[in-house]
This record gives sequence, structure tokens and C-alpha cells, in this order.
Amino acid sequence: MTENLNRCNWDPVDLRNLLEIVRCIRKCGAEDEAAVLEAEQRVLVACALHFLHVGEVGRAAEVLGVSLPTMTEAARAEERLFSLLSGRLRDDLQAAVSLARADVGVFGADAVHALLVAGEGDASSGVLLPLYVHSRERPVDAEEDRVLMNNSVPLQHGGLLWSLHDAVAAVRGCLPGNVTTAYYSVQFSIEEKEAELVGASLGLAAGASAVAAVAEAYFRLPIIALNRNAALTGAVAPDGRLLPVEEQGLVAKLRAAFFSPIERVFVARQNMAAALRTVAELERRCPRRLLPVQDLEHLKQALEDRNLVRSRPLTPKVRLLSQARRLRRKGVKAATLLLASALIYAAAWNPLQWGRDRRPADYSVKGSKLIVKNQADEVLWSYDFGTELNEVAYHKDAKGGSLIQIADLNNDGKAEVIIGFAEPLNHQLDGRISCFSADGRLLWTTKPGRALHFGGHLYEDRFRICRVLVLKTRRQPLIVAWGFHHLYFPSFVALYDADGRLRGQYWNSGHIIDMAVHDIDVDGDDEVLCGGCRNADGRAFLAVLEIDNLWGQSPQDTLGRYFSPDLPP
Repeated sequence: MTENLNRCNWDPVDLRNLLEIVRCIRKCGAEDEAAVLEAEQRVLVACALHFLHVGEVGRAAEVLGVSLPTMTEAARAEERLFSLLSGRLRDDLQAAVSLARADVGVFGADAVHALLVAGEGDASSGVLLPLYVHSRERPVDAEEDRVLMNNSVPLQHGGLLWSLHDAVAAVRGCLPGNVTTAYYSVQFSIEEKEAELVGASLGLAAGASAVAAVAEAYFRLPIIALNRNAALTGAVAPDGRLLPVEEQGLVAKLRAAFFSPIERVFVARQNMAAALRTVAELERRCPRRLLPVQDLEHLKQALEDRNLVRSRPLTPKVRLLSQARRLRRKGVKAATLLLASALIYAAAWNPLQWGRDRRPADYSVKGSKLIVKNQADEVLWSYDFGTELNEVAYHKDAKGGSLIQIADLNNDGKAEVIIGFAEPLNHQLDGRISCFSADGRLLWTTKPGRALHFGGHLYEDRFRICRVLVLKTRRQPLIVAWGFHHLYFPSFVALYDADGRLRGQYWNSGHIIDMAVHDIDVDGDDEVLCGGCRNADGRAFLAVLEIDNLWGQSPQDTLGRYFSPDLPP
């Protein structure tokens, strides 16, 4: 019963209850006391681990029987906890934490996490499982793709298998035409081969992973890598559209993701409202755990998101190497290989483009489009958001501030373009921030606002971004955004890294009027300065926020109408 608890993704409160049951069994005099003691150790470690997953270091310490100093900084609390432990308990917990976080920041082409439902009815529960995939090109006389699940096609997985067929069919619309001239054998596998998995929600994870596997099978190189620390749930139609999943199952899946190390969840757009409600309820219980949820409409959109996918550019060198491997496999002579190489380079060389400045330097917003230009005012690319934008809101103000910034975020010599949306009445864009590559690919989109309770009143998730700035640090630049509620008082400052991961968020129970960044203490890292008013006392304020610990809310009476129990103090 206590095997693999470290990966169960249960609510740590339920694990704490299980721990009490095991201890009662031990006190009652179990026949095999050694086995019960071992079970108690496993449950204890799993319970502490799951409290750490949601940032509740103090509650983990309480379960482990140690006391943290009351003034311990949040950033150093976990380190302090381990310093108070000793022996096997410390070793087991450290090993569990290391294993749980092994996928953080890792991208690979062979697996992605899928959120599924195991069982049916009242016995169902959400499960987070790695979905592995392998693909190979079928012989030239093949007439269709072949899809396998766990090396076979068992009858009890018939519905699941059809969802995989739909996902592989959708893959064909997401790949270049030369890749789709062949047919492929795509083999999926999950670790829990005996699990009774139901529904079609494996489709999104299967489609994304199949794209990576098929691309590698064709190019003979890893071209597409997926975030091993993201989770996906949703059905996929053969044309690539994402379809919603049943709400009861969605809630169970999001609970599994919330009590895990997963850093982001992707769902179908029709499921977004229910997903945000579920996550908001969980975050009220555990305010230090922030789980971004991102909505998608099409499989292609998923493949453009940098939080989920990293793609290797198909440069002439990559195409040449790929073609060489394909031709070598088919036994083509060296002369033919050289001729093919020359043709590839000739096709890739465009003398009219070599002298053109491809670096983003300026922008404009017109209609529904973001238009990016170089220093010569030549249009490099444009992106159509499919809905009219408030053009005036995106003009630079007198201080040079704007909702749009152009900066090299990952120190690769290429500038990204970041845009925050001032569209509070547009459900498609309200309160979102998007980042584009230098050549116009959408890298990621995030939404810093969320529904929050203040003084017993729920304020809906309807925010507008007011300004976006880029901070200089000793490592990589960071993005800071300021936004406020479209009708009422809550406002925030949110900090993101180059990959769109939330690094900190400060909430104010009143409006923030202005924001700037400056290295006040001359340590190489900019601080965030923001000013505005606090509703609790009606006074103006100036806050200086350090980027290493940018969390919490403005100071006010915890019993007043301007305090939020959903946020850390």
C-alpha cells in the first residue's frame, strides 16, 4: 500500500491521515513490526515531500517533528529544514526531492507528462503519468500509419487507442510536407501497464509527443523537444482541434498536478474557466503554490509555445546532416550524396536576404496585428491575434515605458519581443503576456492575474496589464509587469524569467500608479520600484521589491476587507 507514495501526487493532508493510521497500527502491536515501521517511514517522507511540492515548508517540518525558526526567509526555509534533519530520514527525503525535481528545466523528445483519470465513477482519481513514445519510418509500400499502445492493442484500451489514432492523424497537419510523404509506426507506452485508464484526454499529450517522435524519425535528428515538467490533458480531433474533457475528471487531474512538482498545465480552451476555478480553490489552501494553467485551441498552438516545446531550427547545416543520414541509410553512393548536399545549400542560399538586418528594433500595433520592424523601418514580421487591439494603449509614453519591450532575454544575441495586453474586456487576451522570438514565433503566453478573495468578496480574474519592463541582472534579464483589476482595487507586480516562469508576485490592495526598475544598491541586479495608494489606510506608498524574494501582499489588518487569505503575507 505504501509503495511508490512519493509519486502518488496525493493531497498531503490525506497522506498525513494515512500516517496516523499506520502509527495506530504500530501502537496496536502489528505482527510484523519491522514492516510497519518501514511503511511509516515511507508515508512520513511522502507526506513531507508533498507539503514541499506546494511550498508549505513549515507544515512539512511539523510532520517531521522539527521546528523552524519563525523568522526563516521563505527562500531559505527548505535549506534550513534539511539542516535540522539527520540520519536516514534526511537522506530519504533529500533523495525523494531530487528525484521529484529531476525533470525541472529538462526538455526531451521521448516523453511528456499526461494528466489522466484512473478508474470510473466515485472510484476515479487523477493520475500524472509519463507518456513515452517512439517512432520509425515504415517501408515505402506502407499505406497508413500504425499506432501501438504498450506494444499491443488490448481490448480494454480500445477507446484509448482511438484517441491515439486521432492524435497521430492530427500530427500530419502540424509537420512540413516532406515529412508527411512517408508513413510511420508510432508506439506509445506508459509505466502503469495494468492501470484502467479511461477517456480520450490522452490525445493532447499523445499528439505533442508524436510530433517530436515523427520529426526525429524523418530527420534522423532530435528536432523537437518537450518540457518534461509540464502536463497536458485534452482530446484531439483528427484535424488538430483540441476538445474539452469532462469537468469532474478535469478537477481530479488538476488536483494531481497541483500536489506534484509540475510547473505548468495545458488544457483545451473550453476547459479553461473550470480549470482556473479549480486551481484558485487549491491555491487558497496553499497560497505558496502557484500552478499556471494555459489554454490551447489547436495542436499547432501547443507546438509554438516555448514553455512546452523547444525546436531546433532547420538550418542548411541541419538539413544537410539529416539528408546525409537518410541517404546513407538507403545506401546511396558518395557522389549522389555530394550532389544532394550541393542542391540543399543552393536552395537555402538567398543572396537578397543575406544583407538584410533581421534584428527587431521597433514595433507598431494596427488592427489585430503586432508589427515588428528593424532599424531601417522594414517590416520583419507580424502576428495576427485574431481580435482588434486598442492601438492607443500600446504607444510608448513620455518616459519610454510601454506594454511592448524588445530585449535579448536569454543572452543568445537575438532579441525577443514581449507584449502585455491592455484588453480587460477581451476574454481571449485579457491580462496576458506573450513573448515572441526574433523571427516572430510565439514562444509562450502567461496570465499573471487570478481570482482572489479580499475581505470575503471574490474578485474575478479580469485584469489589464499596464506596463512591461525588462530588468538587468547578473545572470539573465527578467521581465516585470504591472497590472490591475479592470473594475476594482487589486493590483500586482509580477516577475517572469525568459521562459515565462513566474519568479515572484506582489499584490497591493489598491492601485499601483507607476513602476520603474533601477539598481539601487549597485549589486548588478535591478530592483523594482512601484508607487500608488493603499486602500487599507488611504495613504500613498513607495515599495522597493527585491527580485530574489518578490512575494506577498501589501501590509494591512488580516481581519479587514483588504486582506486576502489566498496570498502569502
